Amino acid sequence: MLKKIMDFLSFNLEGKYDIEILNKIILINFYILIGMLFTFIFSLSGFIQGDLLLGIHSIVTFTLLTGTFLYLRKTQKYSVSAFSGISIVSVYFLFLLTTGGMNNSGLLWLYLYPVIAVLGLGLHSGSYFALGMWAISIIYFAIPTQILPAIVQNKYDLAFKFRFIASYLALLMMLYLYEYLRILTHQKIEKSMLDAQKGYKEKTEFISKLSHQIRTTLSNILGITNIINRSTLDDKQQDFIDTIQASANNLFTAVDNIDEVSKGQYETSEISNLSFSLYLTVNSTINLFANQPDIKFSFVFSENIPDKLVGDPIRIKQILLNLIENLIKNNPDKSGLAIEINTTVNKEFFDGIDCLVEIKSNKPFNLTQSTLRDDTKQVLALDLDITKKIIGSIGGKFKIIYKADQTIYSFVAPLKKGAKTTKVQEKKDEPLPQVAQIKPTGKIVELKDSNILLVEDNQINQKIVILSLKKLVSNIDIANDGREALEKIATNRYDLILMDVQMPVMDGIKTTIKIREIETTTHSHTPIIAMTANALLGDREDCLAAGMDDYIAKPFKLEILVNKIKQHLMVSE
Repeated sequence: MLKKIMDFLSFNLEGKYDIEILNKIILINFYILIGMLFTFIFSLSGFIQGDLLLGIHSIVTFTLLTGTFLYLRKTQKYSVSAFSGISIVSVYFLFLLTTGGMNNSGLLWLYLYPVIAVLGLGLHSGSYFALGMWAISIIYFAIPTQILPAIVQNKYDLAFKFRFIASYLALLMMLYLYEYLRILTHQKIEKSMLDAQKGYKEKTEFISKLSHQIRTTLSNILGITNIINRSTLDDKQQDFIDTIQASANNLFTAVDNIDEVSKGQYETSEISNLSFSLYLTVNSTINLFANQPDIKFSFVFSENIPDKLVGDPIRIKQILLNLIENLIKNNPDKSGLAIEINTTVNKEFFDGIDCLVEIKSNKPFNLTQSTLRDDTKQVLALDLDITKKIIGSIGGKFKIIYKADQTIYSFVAPLKKGAKTTKVQEKKDEPLPQVAQIKPTGKIVELKDSNILLVEDNQINQKIVILSLKKLVSNIDIANDGREALEKIATNRYDLILMDVQMPVMDGIKTTIKIREIETTTHSHTPIIAMTANALLGDREDCLAAGMDDYIAKPFKLEILVNKIKQHLMVSE
């Protein structure tokens, strides 16, 4: 019922106006409707009791208020309607003041006037109207009765007049103070909200800059390790590289978690399929903690697990690092801490196994009962949400068991049997998700024959991209900023452009907009992929809105970049 009344008073304008304006409309409508009700009742009473003056004046006021209500409903001009409504009511209250109204009770209705004026017109304008009515009352009371026409003679004794003047002023002062404090409180709340928004904006900008710096450096680390990983390495060197990549991936995941942009990164990025030894992967991870003599490690490896498996050893090492570090971090007293790692076959299939890995600590966590009942809260409380995502990305399952004397983390990793090579096996049946749907409109340019322009101001980034792509593409030109890129585009034809965003002279957004403007006259289109460390919410949308065809955040896997380049190497003649 109340909802229907509010809808009627607001003319169903929710969502079309600011809440403050909408509240004004509701308030003015309410006052006008109350005024219409009272003047209608007064008009009936006047006509019934034979007071034609009261009846006629009341019905005229009722008609004017009805017109104001209809005007407000049609135009939503609340300020004009409020002024008109208060003016009409002011005249009617003056009539009640001078004539006494019904049974000489008209003066009592003036106590409502300050409330209507202040709440209808606002603190300052309403107070002026209310003070004006108070001053008119004093003047009216001061005029001798004998010189007034009989119809407007005041019929109140002196004591009543003084009580009315004092009580009216007291009511106005209390109302003024209340409304002033209400407005002051509202302004303080609004200022606090603005300060909070400003602080949030500054914090977001700081995180954005910090994220950009970390991503740029991390991109270089991962780029170099990827290049080294493709060279011939012995087992010890391969282990070192895998450890660096696992640690860098952890940092990459942490940055993504802060940015809240790449929440689905593990579900959408490609899983590496490498031939590796699970025993060596787990054992080399344990050896990383050899510098902590207070912690005792034990490792039990089931003889049923094949020597060679196919999977993603880097991610498995990443999971192990996270879980072991979590156990150590959540046990400040490391003396006597023992961590046992067991690997067994959970299920065996024709071409693979589900490997169960358990990491046991001999010390329990001090967790509340509310945390113990909710697995989601467990994961979040122990800072293992990232690890859970990684395990899910490889198709595994994660479990936590709490006992009185120990804590057990376990996960199942699906692995394939039998590969003898150490090369990456590409998954042709599971292509990476496409950011943009590309339709060939002319000839398809092969990757090895492509001519690519790299627009990048960081020389280290330039070297890494060239080292990563030089054996895959025909030619890579470099532009150090947007203006240089425009000069090269004017004299050369490129099949694709890799565009950084933050650059001196002219950034990637402005450069892309300029390129698209030029292309409208040449009826051509060169694919542009944003390759940037700007990875906060909205950065991807900004790049695509500027006219870029795709977006990849630093650091990235070479396979993902190559896949995107292949997608977009479809150009019209």
